[in-house]
Amino acid sequence: QSIAIIPTSSVPRGSNLGPLLFLSFINYIAFIIIGEKLLFVDDLKFFCSVTSSEDCQKLQSNINLIYNWCRTNHLYLNILECNVITFTKKKTFITCDCYIEQVILSRHCEVRDLGILFVVQFSFSSQINNTVNSALKTLDFIHKNCKDFHDEYCLNKLYYTIIRYKLEYCCLKWKFIYLYHKNLIESAQRHFLNMYLIKENPSYPPRSVSQQLLLKEFNVMELDTHRIIIYITFLYNLINNKIDC
Repeated sequence: QSIAIIPTSSVPRGSNLGPLLFLSFINYIAFIIIGEKLLFVDDLKFFCSVTSSEDCQKLQSNINLIYNWCRTNHLYLNILECNVITFTKKKTFITCDCYIEQVILSRHCEVRDLGILFVVQFSFSSQINNTVNSALKTLDFIHKNCKDFHDEYCLNKLYYTIIRYKLEYCCLKWKFIYLYHKNLIESAQRHFLNMYLIKENPSYPPRSVSQQLLLKEFNVMELDTHRIIIYITFLYNLINNKIDC
């Protein structure tokens, strides 16, 4: 016979058992939500297509269910961290005012989810601009602090581990269609190749130097080509049931 008990202490942070206990605790919340939801660790999103006032009521009903479950399990929500966003390309659409404890949830025009910036119109221009700016700042940091680095292997490791991964992180999500964005991302890699060339030659490379020449010189693959490989690999794994998506 099983007996429910109330523990007198919490699970220490960083313990081996902690993640398992947390998952067994939080997973149940997915069963009380009616409709579509996404749960990643302690980050929960639920969503629905809103075409009428009834859909708004369903959305609010789910919020109430989650709030009551959290109160029952002594897991208190930070209402300021809860928000609502509507994804649509329509100029006029139905908006739902959602509440927790009679406090209206803030409505955002953009939201960052696992490092990806999503905006209302599903345009990833902001994501691409932020990605390139972050990569260039990191490259500038390397350039200033690694002036005495000339080893090819060391420079490549720095580039691929802390710069290029930023330029390709979740690129399956924010795949773009405009040539401008492709050139913008490629320019970040060109800055690295220019820095590489400066270390081998005392003078700065001329503006007219070919991008393909730089890629060939340092045996670096064009980012657009590598993204295509990522897309094909993903599609292959998806078709052959090697991943669940």
